Amino acid sequence: MKNVPKGWFYVTAQFLLLIVIALSKGAAKHPSLATIFGAILFAASIFILIIAVKELRPSLTALPEPKVDAPLITTGIYGVIRHPMYLAVIMMAIGMSLVHWSMAAAIETVLLVMVLGFKLRYEDLLLHEKWPDAHDYQKSTGAVIPKFSSK
Repeated sequence: MKNVPKGWFYVTAQFLLLIVIALSKGAAKHPSLATIFGAILFAASIFILIIAVKELRPSLTALPEPKVDAPLITTGIYGVIRHPMYLAVIMMAIGMSLVHWSMAAAIETVLLVMVLGFKLRYEDLLLHEKWPDAHDYQKSTGAVIPKFSSK
């Protein structure tokens, strides 16, 4: 693909931010409710990630560029949201931030969400280039939050 360095930048930034968030030092005393909610959010993110990886298996890649011979997956969890792995990473980062109860982790999470937003738009553009009918899928399916239509 022509923009592989751009894809590698997004993936590297994403994983570095996740590592930094995971290693953030938190407050000595923090609300136990935040810790519990953060742990639940983190566990839910792992569940979503496992489902997304399993359903995307033939097209799975860490890079935003689609595999050459891979199909466009639009069923299962991908029929509800286009980027469930991005949702899982965001939930994971928020969960870790709550567990750490760290302002630094919160800021790093915001940066991660921004990186994922850019990566998501880039990936959607590449998917549309490879599969012209992806446009209809992208219009009807939410990126990381399901779209609810009033049909």
